[in-house]
Amino acid sequence: MNDKVKDKLNEAGLAVPEILFPDTDLRKWSCIACDQYTGRPDYWEEVESLVGDAPSSLALMMPEAWLGDEKRKSHEDEIPKKMVSYLSDDILKKLPEGFMYIKRQTSTGERKGLLALIDLDRYEYAPGNKALCRATEGTVEERLPVRIEIRKKALFEMPHVMVLYSDKDHILCSCLDKETKEQKPLYDFDLMMNSGNIKGWHITGEDALEKVADLMLRLKETAEDGMLYAVGDGNHSLAAAKRCGDRYALVELVNVYDPALVFEPIHRLKKDGEVVDYIHGREECLRFGSRPGYEAVIMPDYPKDRLFKDVIEKGVLPKKTFSMGQADDKRFYIECCMRRSE
Repeated sequence: MNDKVKDKLNEAGLAVPEILFPDTDLRKWSCIACDQYTGRPDYWEEVESLVGDAPSSLALMMPEAWLGDEKRKSHEDEIPKKMVSYLSDDILKKLPEGFMYIKRQTSTGERKGLLALIDLDRYEYAPGNKALCRATEGTVEERLPVRIEIRKKALFEMPHVMVLYSDKDHILCSCLDKETKEQKPLYDFDLMMNSGNIKGWHITGEDALEKVADLMLRLKETAEDGMLYAVGDGNHSLAAAKRCGDRYALVELVNVYDPALVFEPIHRLKKDGEVVDYIHGREECLRFGSRPGYEAVIMPDYPKDRLFKDVIEKGVLPKKTFSMGQADDKRFYIECCMRRSE
Protein backbone atom coordinates (compact mmCIF):
# COMPACT_ATOMS: atom_id res chain seq x y z
CA MET A 1 0.00 0.00 0.00
CA ASN A 2 1.45 3.35 -1.01
CA ASP A 3 2.00 6.33 1.28
CA LYS A 4 -0.81 8.32 -0.34
CA VAL A 5 -3.42 5.76 0.73
CA LYS A 6 -1.86 5.44 4.19
CA ASP A 7 -2.02 9.23 4.64
CA LYS A 8 -5.67 9.34 3.60
CA LEU A 9 -6.56 6.56 6.01
CA ASN A 10 -4.57 8.24 8.75
CA GLU A 11 -6.59 11.42 8.21
CA ALA A 12 -9.73 9.32 8.64
CA GLY A 13 -8.35 7.83 11.87
CA LEU A 14 -7.83 4.37 10.37
CA ALA A 15 -5.12 1.93 9.29
CA VAL A 16 -5.13 -1.36 7.41
CA PRO A 17 -4.52 -4.47 9.53
CA GLU A 18 -2.50 -7.59 8.88
CA ILE A 19 -5.09 -10.05 10.09
CA LEU A 20 -4.25 -13.29 11.86
CA PHE A 21 -6.80 -15.79 10.59
CA PRO A 22 -7.59 -19.14 12.25
CA ASP A 23 -6.84 -22.26 10.21
CA THR A 24 -9.19 -24.53 12.14
CA ASP A 25 -12.87 -25.38 12.63
CA LEU A 26 -14.34 -21.88 12.61
CA ARG A 27 -17.57 -22.90 14.29
CA LYS A 28 -15.64 -24.05 17.36
CA TRP A 29 -13.16 -21.21 17.09
CA SER A 30 -15.70 -18.37 16.99
CA CYS A 31 -17.27 -17.44 20.34
CA ILE A 32 -19.47 -14.55 21.37
CA ALA A 33 -18.07 -11.38 22.98
CA CYS A 34 -16.79 -11.79 26.54
CA ASP A 35 -19.26 -9.25 27.98
CA GLN A 36 -22.34 -11.24 26.99
CA TYR A 37 -24.34 -13.64 29.18
CA THR A 38 -22.63 -12.35 32.31
CA GLY A 39 -25.42 -13.80 34.45
CA ARG A 40 -25.60 -17.08 32.54
CA PRO A 41 -22.72 -19.40 33.52
CA ASP A 42 -24.75 -22.21 31.94
CA TYR A 43 -24.33 -20.53 28.53
CA TRP A 44 -20.55 -20.57 28.88
CA GLU A 45 -20.59 -24.15 30.16
CA GLU A 46 -22.38 -25.14 26.97
CA VAL A 47 -19.80 -23.24 24.91
CA GLU A 48 -17.01 -25.11 26.74
CA SER A 49 -18.73 -28.38 25.94
CA LEU A 50 -19.13 -27.51 22.25
CA VAL A 51 -15.49 -26.42 21.94
CA GLY A 52 -13.94 -29.32 23.82
CA ASP A 53 -10.18 -29.48 23.15
CA ALA A 54 -10.38 -27.73 19.76
CA PRO A 55 -8.54 -24.44 19.18
CA SER A 56 -10.92 -21.66 20.13
CA SER A 57 -11.12 -17.95 20.86
CA LEU A 58 -12.64 -19.06 24.18
CA ALA A 59 -9.09 -19.88 25.28
CA LEU A 60 -7.93 -16.35 24.41
CA MET A 61 -10.43 -14.20 26.29
CA MET A 62 -12.06 -13.90 29.71
CA PRO A 63 -15.85 -14.27 29.80
CA GLU A 64 -17.13 -11.74 32.32
CA ALA A 65 -19.34 -14.49 33.74
CA TRP A 66 -16.14 -16.02 35.11
CA LEU A 67 -14.74 -12.89 36.76
CA GLY A 68 -16.07 -13.86 40.17
CA ASP A 69 -15.55 -17.58 39.60
CA GLU A 70 -12.78 -19.79 40.94
CA LYS A 71 -11.74 -20.66 37.37
CA ARG A 72 -10.84 -17.03 36.59
CA LYS A 73 -7.19 -17.17 37.73
CA SER A 74 -6.32 -20.44 35.99
CA HIS A 75 -8.00 -19.34 32.76
CA GLU A 76 -6.32 -15.92 32.88
CA ASP A 77 -2.91 -17.54 33.33
CA GLU A 78 -3.48 -19.80 30.32
CA ILE A 79 -4.36 -17.01 27.87
CA PRO A 80 -0.76 -15.88 27.06
CA LYS A 81 0.36 -19.52 26.74
CA LYS A 82 -2.44 -20.30 24.30
CA MET A 83 -1.55 -17.25 22.22
CA VAL A 84 2.05 -18.46 21.92
CA SER A 85 0.98 -21.98 20.99
CA TYR A 86 -1.62 -20.87 18.44
CA LEU A 87 1.05 -18.82 16.68
CA SER A 88 3.83 -21.41 16.88
CA ASP A 89 1.51 -24.21 15.75
CA ASP A 90 0.27 -22.13 12.77
CA ILE A 91 -3.31 -22.23 14.00
CA LEU A 92 -3.28 -18.49 13.33
CA LYS A 93 -1.82 -17.44 9.98
CA LYS A 94 -1.02 -13.91 8.87
CA LEU A 95 -2.98 -12.64 5.87
CA PRO A 96 -1.75 -9.93 3.51
CA GLU A 97 -2.53 -6.39 4.58
CA GLY A 98 -6.24 -5.74 4.08
CA PHE A 99 -9.66 -4.95 5.52
CA MET A 100 -12.33 -7.57 6.13
CA TYR A 101 -15.83 -6.84 4.84
CA ILE A 102 -18.34 -8.73 6.99
CA LYS A 103 -21.96 -9.69 6.49
CA ARG A 104 -23.60 -11.12 9.59
CA GLN A 105 -27.07 -12.63 9.53
CA THR A 106 -28.81 -11.63 12.76
CA SER A 107 -32.32 -11.87 14.15
CA THR A 108 -33.06 -8.50 12.52
CA GLY A 109 -31.47 -9.03 9.10
CA GLU A 110 -28.05 -8.87 7.47
CA ARG A 111 -25.71 -6.46 9.26
CA LYS A 112 -22.67 -5.21 7.35
CA GLY A 113 -19.35 -4.15 8.84
CA LEU A 114 -15.74 -3.37 7.98
CA LEU A 115 -12.92 -4.72 10.13
CA ALA A 116 -10.18 -2.08 10.40
CA LEU A 117 -7.63 -0.60 12.77
CA ILE A 118 -8.75 2.55 14.54
CA ASP A 119 -6.20 5.12 15.68
CA LEU A 120 -6.40 5.32 19.48
CA ASP A 121 -4.79 8.76 19.39
CA ARG A 122 -8.07 9.88 17.82
CA TYR A 123 -10.25 8.18 20.46
CA GLU A 124 -11.20 9.61 23.85
CA TYR A 125 -13.59 8.44 26.54
CA ALA A 126 -13.66 11.48 28.86
CA PRO A 127 -17.13 13.10 28.77
CA GLY A 128 -17.39 16.15 26.54
CA ASN A 129 -14.24 15.51 24.48
CA LYS A 130 -13.92 16.61 20.84
CA ALA A 131 -12.13 13.55 19.45
CA LEU A 132 -12.81 11.97 16.09
CA CYS A 133 -13.91 8.79 17.91
CA ARG A 134 -15.87 9.13 21.15
CA ALA A 135 -17.30 6.85 23.81
CA THR A 136 -21.08 6.87 24.04
CA GLU A 137 -21.36 6.01 27.73
CA GLY A 138 -19.31 6.61 30.84
CA THR A 139 -16.19 4.50 31.34
CA VAL A 140 -16.15 2.68 34.68
CA GLU A 141 -12.56 2.74 35.90
CA GLU A 142 -13.11 -0.35 38.07
CA ARG A 143 -13.77 -2.43 34.94
CA LEU A 144 -10.42 -1.59 33.36
CA PRO A 145 -7.76 -3.35 35.52
CA VAL A 146 -8.67 -6.93 34.49
CA ARG A 147 -8.74 -5.97 30.81
CA ILE A 148 -5.47 -4.05 31.12
CA GLU A 149 -3.77 -6.95 32.88
CA ILE A 150 -4.87 -9.44 30.22
CA ARG A 151 -3.96 -7.11 27.37
CA LYS A 152 -0.49 -6.34 28.74
CA LYS A 153 0.37 -10.04 28.56
CA ALA A 154 -1.28 -10.56 25.17
CA LEU A 155 0.73 -10.94 21.95
CA PHE A 156 -2.28 -10.11 19.84
CA GLU A 157 -5.87 -8.96 20.15
CA MET A 158 -9.32 -10.09 19.05
CA PRO A 159 -12.02 -7.44 18.57
CA HIS A 160 -15.51 -7.46 19.94
CA VAL A 161 -15.54 -3.66 19.61
CA MET A 162 -18.15 -2.23 17.24
CA VAL A 163 -17.60 1.40 16.25
CA LEU A 164 -20.43 3.27 14.56
CA TYR A 165 -20.23 5.83 11.78
CA SER A 166 -23.06 7.90 10.28
CA ASP A 167 -23.73 7.16 6.60
CA LYS A 168 -27.37 7.84 5.67
CA ASP A 169 -26.75 7.15 1.98
CA HIS A 170 -24.83 3.89 2.64
CA ILE A 171 -21.99 5.01 0.37
CA LEU A 172 -19.35 2.81 2.01
CA CYS A 173 -21.20 -0.50 2.00
CA SER A 174 -22.57 0.13 -1.50
CA CYS A 175 -18.98 0.49 -2.69
CA LEU A 176 -17.87 -2.65 -0.83
CA ASP A 177 -20.81 -4.63 -2.21
CA LYS A 178 -19.65 -3.76 -5.73
CA GLU A 179 -16.03 -4.60 -4.93
CA THR A 180 -16.92 -8.06 -3.61
CA LYS A 181 -19.77 -8.93 -5.99
CA GLU A 182 -17.69 -11.41 -7.99
CA GLN A 183 -15.35 -12.37 -5.14
CA LYS A 184 -15.68 -15.57 -3.12
CA PRO A 185 -15.80 -14.93 0.63
CA LEU A 186 -12.83 -16.02 2.72
CA TYR A 187 -15.27 -17.61 5.14
CA ASP A 188 -18.96 -18.47 5.27
CA PHE A 189 -20.31 -20.51 8.21
CA ASP A 190 -23.00 -20.74 10.86
CA LEU A 191 -22.06 -19.47 14.32
CA MET A 192 -22.48 -21.66 17.38
CA MET A 193 -25.50 -21.52 19.69
CA ASN A 194 -27.92 -20.67 16.85
CA SER A 195 -26.45 -17.18 16.44
CA GLY A 196 -26.79 -16.80 12.67
CA ASN A 197 -24.52 -16.99 9.66
CA ILE A 198 -21.42 -14.89 8.98
CA LYS A 199 -19.43 -14.22 5.80
CA GLY A 200 -16.18 -12.31 5.34
CA TRP A 201 -14.39 -10.92 2.26
CA HIS A 202 -10.72 -9.95 2.47
CA ILE A 203 -10.21 -6.52 0.83
CA THR A 204 -6.61 -6.17 -0.35
CA GLY A 205 -6.56 -4.33 -3.67
CA GLU A 206 -4.93 -0.89 -3.46
CA ASP A 207 -7.73 0.72 -5.49
CA ALA A 208 -10.33 -0.70 -3.11
CA LEU A 209 -8.37 0.44 -0.05
CA GLU A 210 -8.13 3.95 -1.49
CA LYS A 211 -11.87 3.99 -2.22
CA VAL A 212 -12.53 3.18 1.45
CA ALA A 213 -10.19 5.98 2.51
CA ASP A 214 -11.83 8.48 0.15
CA LEU A 215 -15.35 7.57 1.29
CA MET A 216 -14.46 7.84 4.98
CA LEU A 217 -12.93 11.27 4.30
CA ARG A 218 -16.18 12.30 2.59
CA LEU A 219 -18.09 11.27 5.70
CA LYS A 220 -15.58 13.11 7.88
CA GLU A 221 -16.19 16.34 5.97
CA THR A 222 -19.86 16.29 6.97
CA ALA A 223 -19.39 14.91 10.50
CA GLU A 224 -21.06 17.20 13.03
CA ASP A 225 -18.68 18.59 15.66
CA GLY A 226 -15.84 16.59 14.11
CA MET A 227 -17.28 13.33 15.44
CA LEU A 228 -16.87 10.63 12.80
CA TYR A 229 -17.05 7.59 15.08
CA ALA A 230 -19.08 6.58 18.13
CA VAL A 231 -18.20 3.48 20.14
CA GLY A 232 -21.25 1.23 20.16
CA ASP A 233 -19.91 -1.90 21.87
CA GLY A 234 -16.63 -2.59 23.67
CA ASN A 235 -15.71 0.87 24.95
CA HIS A 236 -13.91 -0.57 27.98
CA SER A 237 -11.76 -2.73 25.71
CA LEU A 238 -10.76 0.36 23.70
CA ALA A 239 -10.07 2.27 26.91
CA ALA A 240 -7.86 -0.58 28.15
CA ALA A 241 -5.98 -0.65 24.84
CA LYS A 242 -5.34 3.09 25.07
CA ARG A 243 -4.20 2.78 28.68
CA CYS A 244 -1.78 0.01 27.63
CA GLY A 245 -0.10 2.41 25.23
CA ASP A 246 -1.33 0.74 22.04
CA ARG A 247 -1.62 3.05 19.03
CA TYR A 248 -4.24 1.03 17.16
CA ALA A 249 -7.05 -1.40 17.97
CA LEU A 250 -8.92 -3.75 15.67
CA VAL A 251 -12.63 -2.87 15.48
CA GLU A 252 -15.66 -3.51 13.31
CA LEU A 253 -17.02 -0.32 11.73
CA VAL A 254 -20.83 -0.40 11.35
CA ASN A 255 -23.13 2.19 9.82
CA VAL A 256 -25.57 3.44 12.46
CA TYR A 257 -28.17 3.52 9.65
CA ASP A 258 -27.69 -0.15 8.74
CA PRO A 259 -31.29 -1.48 8.60
CA ALA A 260 -30.27 -4.62 10.51
CA LEU A 261 -28.69 -2.62 13.33
CA VAL A 262 -31.43 -2.34 15.92
CA PHE A 263 -31.03 -0.52 19.22
CA GLU A 264 -32.62 -2.49 22.04
CA PRO A 265 -33.22 -1.12 25.54
CA ILE A 266 -31.15 -2.70 28.32
CA HIS A 267 -33.42 -3.64 31.19
CA ARG A 268 -32.59 -3.57 34.90
CA LEU A 269 -32.88 -6.43 37.34
CA LYS A 270 -33.25 -5.23 40.90
CA LYS A 271 -32.94 -7.10 44.17
CA ASP A 272 -34.10 -5.45 47.36
CA GLY A 273 -34.35 -2.15 45.45
CA GLU A 274 -30.77 -2.22 44.07
CA VAL A 275 -29.76 -2.89 40.46
CA VAL A 276 -27.94 -6.24 40.40
CA ASP A 277 -27.78 -6.90 36.67
CA TYR A 278 -28.42 -5.40 33.25
CA ILE A 279 -30.42 -7.74 31.02
CA HIS A 280 -30.68 -7.83 27.22
CA GLY A 281 -34.15 -9.01 26.31
CA ARG A 282 -37.51 -8.06 27.82
CA GLU A 283 -38.75 -11.61 28.37
CA GLU A 284 -35.54 -12.78 30.03
CA CYS A 285 -35.60 -9.80 32.40
CA LEU A 286 -39.23 -10.48 33.29
CA ARG A 287 -38.39 -14.13 33.93
CA PHE A 288 -35.53 -13.26 36.30
CA GLY A 289 -37.62 -10.53 37.91
CA SER A 290 -40.40 -12.98 38.77
CA ARG A 291 -38.23 -14.65 41.42
CA PRO A 292 -38.83 -13.79 45.10
CA GLY A 293 -37.01 -10.60 46.12
CA TYR A 294 -36.30 -9.53 42.52
CA GLU A 295 -37.89 -6.85 40.36
CA ALA A 296 -37.73 -6.40 36.58
CA VAL A 297 -37.47 -2.80 35.37
CA ILE A 298 -38.35 -2.57 31.67
CA MET A 299 -36.66 0.40 29.96
CA PRO A 300 -38.00 2.45 27.01
CA ASP A 301 -36.63 2.30 23.47
CA TYR A 302 -33.75 4.57 22.43
CA PRO A 303 -33.90 5.84 18.79
CA LYS A 304 -30.53 5.20 17.15
CA ASP A 305 -30.69 8.32 14.98
CA ARG A 306 -30.29 10.37 18.18
CA LEU A 307 -26.98 8.79 19.16
CA PHE A 308 -24.43 11.13 17.56
CA LYS A 309 -26.46 14.23 18.42
CA ASP A 310 -26.91 13.19 22.05
CA VAL A 311 -23.21 12.36 22.55
CA ILE A 312 -22.22 15.71 21.03
CA GLU A 313 -24.68 17.59 23.25
CA LYS A 314 -24.42 15.57 26.48
CA GLY A 315 -20.88 14.17 26.40
CA VAL A 316 -21.88 10.59 27.25
CA LEU A 317 -25.18 8.78 27.74
CA PRO A 318 -26.36 7.21 31.00
CA LYS A 319 -24.95 3.76 31.72
CA LYS A 320 -26.50 0.95 29.67
CA THR A 321 -28.82 3.22 27.69
CA PHE A 322 -29.06 0.82 24.76
CA SER A 323 -27.80 -2.44 23.33
CA MET A 324 -27.08 -3.01 19.65
CA GLY A 325 -29.42 -5.94 19.16
CA GLN A 326 -30.15 -8.98 21.29
CA ALA A 327 -27.33 -10.87 22.98
CA ASP A 328 -27.05 -13.49 20.20
CA ASP A 329 -26.60 -10.70 17.63
CA LYS A 330 -23.43 -9.40 19.27
CA ARG A 331 -20.04 -9.65 17.66
CA PHE A 332 -18.30 -13.04 17.64
CA TYR A 333 -14.52 -13.38 17.75
CA ILE A 334 -12.93 -14.63 14.53
CA GLU A 335 -10.02 -12.51 13.29
CA CYS A 336 -7.01 -11.52 15.38
CA CYS A 337 -4.27 -8.94 14.93
CA MET A 338 -0.86 -8.34 16.46
CA ARG A 339 -0.85 -5.41 18.86
CA ARG A 340 0.54 -2.19 17.42
CA SER A 341 2.09 0.58 19.49
CA GLU A 342 2.97 2.78 16.49
